[in-house]
Amino acid sequence: MRASACLSYAQRGPLFSRLQPAAPTGRAVGIGISAPQGCGKTTLVDTLVGRFAADGLAWHVQRDPVDVLLFEGWMAGFAPAGDAARLAGLDPDLALVDSFLRGYAEWHDKMDAWAVIGIDDLSHVCAWRTQAEQAMAAAGRPGTPEGMDDAAVADFVSRYLPAYRAYLPALYTAAQAGGVGGKPTLLARVDGSRRVVPTAELGAPSG
Repeated sequence: MRASACLSYAQRGPLFSRLQPAAPTGRAVGIGISAPQGCGKTTLVDTLVGRFAADGLAWHVQRDPVDVLLFEGWMAGFAPAGDAARLAGLDPDLALVDSFLRGYAEWHDKMDAWAVIGIDDLSHVCAWRTQAEQAMAAAGRPGTPEGMDDAAVADFVSRYLPAYRAYLPALYTAAQAGGVGGKPTLLARVDGSRRVVPTAELGAPSG
């Protein structure tokens, strides 16, 4: 399922060349990847570097200089909102989250370009997590023989959905305007099946 959001080698070259990051000579190009949990970020990163890593493969420690640094995460690119009243209306804990986001500016400033995977319906996140739990249970993953049932998944996902509601609209607006942090940005929308679909404009996701 995850691979459905990926492109072939021939397809991805022209697509990502549109980012046109401009990094100072002598250091790696930093590309930030912001995407919701479960949409296929890991598969996308594996595809970008030209391989699919097997589950359980040990991390490789790179000691030589690198040409490209990929910085990915479900909240990568989120910027402090600074609107206490709006945040409180979404969730009382978001004010604390907002204060911590200021510390991410140092990471974000190091990025030379961004790729943002967007969604228009937050229910996809819960569905993807449910699929992941079912797959882990079916595979007999050590430590999670049963996985979370649907109610547990819904409870777990509900704890971070307020952050999506608070910060995704501004992220999508930036991606469609001058770019995230003013950097070259590629925005792609995926549907519930993780397929890239055309979009004229992406706003606040429903759900």
